[in-house]
Amino acid sequence: MEFYLYGNKLATLPLEMGSLVNLQTLALNENSLTSLPDSLASLKNVKVLDLRHNKLSEVGQVIQRSIISYNDIRTELWLIRVVGFL
Repeated sequence: MEFYLYGNKLATLPLEMGSLVNLQTLALNENSLTSLPDSLASLKNVKVLDLRHNKLSEVGQVIQRSIISYNDIRTELWLIRVVGFL
């Protein structure tokens, strides 16, 4: 499953996003997100998480540990590249 929400000026995400357990691609680039809900830690099948061009100052520890531990190293490198802090 793929979900493309780029370029929508989103400032927040609903907690219910974490219920999309079959999600593999989540494109949130070019929004106004300042944080991500910890419920995204449930997205254990995510292979692509695009967070470019947002206002994030950090990615929650729960999300870092969950998404990276359930996926391969490419996910970790992608997060480092687009977010710049892991």
